Amino acid sequence: MPWIEEPARYEPFVSPLFLPWQEMTFRCEFERDVRVPVQEGATPGTLLTGLFRGLLLARACEQSPHRGAPAEALREVIGDRDGMDCPCCEGDFACRHPGTCAAGALHRLRCAWQPGRVLPPVVRLSAPLLWEDAPVRSWELVVSVLGRGPLRHRELVIALAQELGEVGLRVQGRVERFSVEVSSVSPPVGCVGESRGVDDGVKRAPASDRLWLPETPQRLLLAFATPLLLPPRTRLDGATGGVRRLFDRRSELDLSQLLGNLAFDLCALDLEDRTPESGARVGDRRALCEAARVFVEEAARELDVLGVQLGGVDLGLRASRSGPGAFSLQGVTGFVVVRCPGPLVPWVRAMSHWRAGQLGSKGFGEVQVWG
Repeated sequence: MPWIEEPARYEPFVSPLFLPWQEMTFRCEFERDVRVPVQEGATPGTLLTGLFRGLLLARACEQSPHRGAPAEALREVIGDRDGMDCPCCEGDFACRHPGTCAAGALHRLRCAWQPGRVLPPVVRLSAPLLWEDAPVRSWELVVSVLGRGPLRHRELVIALAQELGEVGLRVQGRVERFSVEVSSVSPPVGCVGESRGVDDGVKRAPASDRLWLPETPQRLLLAFATPLLLPPRTRLDGATGGVRRLFDRRSELDLSQLLGNLAFDLCALDLEDRTPESGARVGDRRALCEAARVFVEEAARELDVLGVQLGGVDLGLRASRSGPGAFSLQGVTGFVVVRCPGPLVPWVRAMSHWRAGQLGSKGFGEVQVWG
């Protein structure tokens, strides 16, 4: 079971796996039983992410007029970009002090080599229990921070997470406040290609410069904690002009495509995070990301699916932003058991830090990997 060290020269087949991360867990409790519905334009993921980003801009942006405002005053401001009254929020967010402002480091990053392309979030909030179709009072919030630059602001992330409950979630027109207590904070080291919280008998060093690469295939379990939405399979010609997102559970789940997309996104995020230390010119970054995708997709051809237990989820309609009509959100939850070739194991484990399928930024397709 060899350990490999981070290569001195950027290699898209392995370097992205050394992206460092830290995870923080919080115990949360509403003041009453609350059911957070998945409805048009809003999910538990969008509510939490929108609240965090609004609080980030209000508290951390150097241009914000709300840095010292009480939490109560922010309830009407957050969610209304015009109400932020911040020059960085005019149109798409663009930090005016990227060298010193924490908001620029923790907000979603944009590709330097592809205008308009937004990278995966560097701060991810996860609360699977809020997706249950039942009232909840006590629940767990897991906040993951990805990247060298964002991790310099880990204390700010903890402080913002603790303030979330004071501002509260707006659920069906009502503000639901909740208490927030720190449960655990992992060491600020490690790399996304390592296992998370699983005792598999392997002695692991708590450092981000070494990665365990198994020599033999490993048995892994992939659990989809929030609904996985796959690309549209069938277009409807009805009055809504909507699109049904279908998944045929009689066939095998195409993990090679999901893993290939992960490799591309992870490489893009890692290159942006390393700038300029990666030594990769802007014009070369797309090629590096494509090389990572091809490598992982080819390795995934040797992956054996040992078992699939997936259940369909119908989440209703969501209005289309690109034109008239609506999307019918149909996804799956459940788990897949695979026998994974050694070189692919770190990439599969990295899925724990990434959301698969469609609408990942809204909390869909959250994956937990065990084994």
